[in-house]
Amino acid sequence: GGKAHRMTVVGGTMMVALYVICSSSMLVINKASVDALPFSYTVTALQTGASALILLLSRALGLISFPNPSAKVIWGWLGVLAAWVVPILCNMNAVSKVTVETMMMFRS
Repeated sequence: GGKAHRMTVVGGTMMVALYVICSSSMLVINKASVDALPFSYTVTALQTGASALILLLSRALGLISFPNPSAKVIWGWLGVLAAWVVPILCNMNAVSKVTVETMMMFRS
């Protein structure tokens, strides 16, 4: 499979390039947002709220489906939530204090 392997390499390379572009763009946008708003966590709260709204709207329009979680399910995911949120909050705090170039170097 020379051709299949080559396509896999090209596809993988394109995915990495797209990730780098998206990640770098979000870093620049987040830095501008953090500088414009009074608290770095405001940006995180707005992004989280927008994501939740997009999910709920998509479900209401029938584009996606997911069940309403029970309290037991939510409780079971709290540890994962903390493990997900703490690094995001630390990252936004760092974005507010250092330059974009410094953040890119730390991510490399």
